[in-house]
Amino acid sequence: MTTHILARLRGPFWFGLGMTAFGTLWLYEGIGLQEGGRYSGVSAGTFVVLIGGVLMILGVLTTIAALGGAEFGAEDAEDAADGPVSIRALALTALALAVPIATMEPVGFPITIAAVFFIITKAFGSGRPILDVVVAVLTSAAIWFLLTGFGVNLGPAFPFLG
Repeated sequence: MTTHILARLRGPFWFGLGMTAFGTLWLYEGIGLQEGGRYSGVSAGTFVVLIGGVLMILGVLTTIAALGGAEFGAEDAEDAADGPVSIRALALTALALAVPIATMEPVGFPITIAAVFFIITKAFGSGRPILDVVVAVLTSAAIWFLLTGFGVNLGPAFPFLG
């Protein structure tokens, strides 16, 4: 009996356990965030708590499925790109992750998020830069207005304008 259960403690089990732990950490930290800036019951911690809760639920479900003997393999479409890793795409994605660190404070949330969106579209191989810029600007502006409308302090939209 014990060896039967131990045989199921493979990658998916540990992945589910790790996801549950990560969700628990997010939930704990989200509950501890300050309640300042609340509007309609929404605070900065609300989104962290929601993400943590979803991660915990998905982690528990993955762990249960792994213990139940479910097979976690690649889908047919996931095996389609068995080629070399695109260094260009990898570098652009790393750049997109670094952009907020360097630009959030000096240029503000909307420009930073628009730049990240644009860089990611390039990493995915988009060939329509004008459309990408328009969508990036409109999306980042909408997110900024929505979140500041809920009372989340994202700072001024364009801090360099004074």
